[in-house]
Amino acid sequence: MAGRDIPDNVRIVTYVARGMESLRGFDIFMQAAKLLYERRRDVLFVVIGQDRVCYGGDQDVTGPLSFKQWERIWGH
Repeated sequence: MAGRDIPDNVRIVTYVARGMESLRGFDIFMQAAKLLYERRRDVLFVVIGQDRVCYGGDQDVTGPLSFKQWERIWGH
């Protein structure tokens, strides 16, 4: 990964989507990632996508923030 050595015993969990939005499950991914991280310190999370909403509706929950910003602040 971009010149980074990852030990064999590290587990990799990925999220790949066009946007980080609830329609694509980013909110659920963040909840699952938090639970995994609390239970296992041998996990590396890799997120690929733009911090944007492609389809409406997320602002009803997050206001002017993206889900990425909202999760960082509120930790939902």
